[in-house]
Amino acid sequence: YQKPEIEQEHTCSYSYVDNGDGTHDYVCECGDVQIDNAAHVYDKNVTDKTCNDCGHVATDRIRAKSGNLLYKDMIKVQIEFEISGTTAQKYGMLVFASAEDAATLNMELAVQHKELYKNGTYYYGDTDGISARLMGETMYYVGYADLGNGVYEYTSAVAYGPRNYAVNMLKKSTTSAETRNLISALMHYGAAAQQYAANGTLAAEELMNYGIEGIVEIPYDEAVLGENLFSVDTTVTNGFRTRSANMLFSGAITYEIQYSVETALESKELFMEYTIKGETKSVAMERINTSSGVRYVAKADGNAAKDMDELIVARPYYVGEDGEKVYGAELRYSGYEYTRRTVSGTSASENGKALAKAFAMYVHYADATLGK
Repeated sequence: YQKPEIEQEHTCSYSYVDNGDGTHDYVCECGDVQIDNAAHVYDKNVTDKTCNDCGHVATDRIRAKSGNLLYKDMIKVQIEFEISGTTAQKYGMLVFASAEDAATLNMELAVQHKELYKNGTYYYGDTDGISARLMGETMYYVGYADLGNGVYEYTSAVAYGPRNYAVNMLKKSTTSAETRNLISALMHYGAAAQQYAANGTLAAEELMNYGIEGIVEIPYDEAVLGENLFSVDTTVTNGFRTRSANMLFSGAITYEIQYSVETALESKELFMEYTIKGETKSVAMERINTSSGVRYVAKADGNAAKDMDELIVARPYYVGEDGEKVYGAELRYSGYEYTRRTVSGTSASENGKALAKAFAMYVHYADATLGK
């Protein structure tokens, strides 16, 4: 706000009254100038905010309450916030990679910036999907209230990650045996992904599934894979040839299918249609250069771990001049087929096979515990 300028022979000396609702009133000692319901004035980007005029201390307008891990769909960290004020323009959450970055409160250093959403009494901030190899990492979460005019009120940084969730849940006597198995499988999966990403160079004590009290061993059981449902036709069909099917673990778990195409198709828009759990979707293909030549890559949407035992049926296509889809050959695949083919094959490293086994057991316990 801007205090009014009036013609007067004296210098105004104001007294202030805090209204307790995010505003204050002030009046000049001369009695000629009185302003009601003026907004508090804070120094910018100071965590402990005291109004420069009336001395009101802004406390706990936004407060971090707890952290949680979401894994019914893709794996995400969720931070719960309690908000007591109603004068902010919006509420958000900053995610920092280090405590040092979080201490700066610099939004440009945040690796993620999320708006909060309300669910019932509290507000929540959810991260993007977390890569399996980063599940042992701790990130730092800062909530904020945007008070307008470039002024923000911040919470203290909350240090949290999947490993913290596992430690907390396994400490509780009320955590069921099924949930303990699921959490243990999740941590083993993350550890295997971390070891795979490091090319097997990490010592055992560096992995997050070691040193967590209450974690249980999750031995690989090939029987969980069930019947072999994989099928693929690698002959050229309507200009398409299926080259490979794979799993991606960076962020959301998803499928990646690669095709090669005949020259006549290279100028066309190419797509992949896939069906999983009775739902059919289409995604555009991306052209990439590989050591084996040009490939056209299609990635399915991210899938929940509990659904990775479900069969995916995929077909490449383009739209012909008559408006009809022209399909290539069908591929039948699943997360379990990824594990089966990786473990039984000769091209994967030992760390790659360990990751495939840990992934299958995580899918198995997610399916058994979370259901469809």
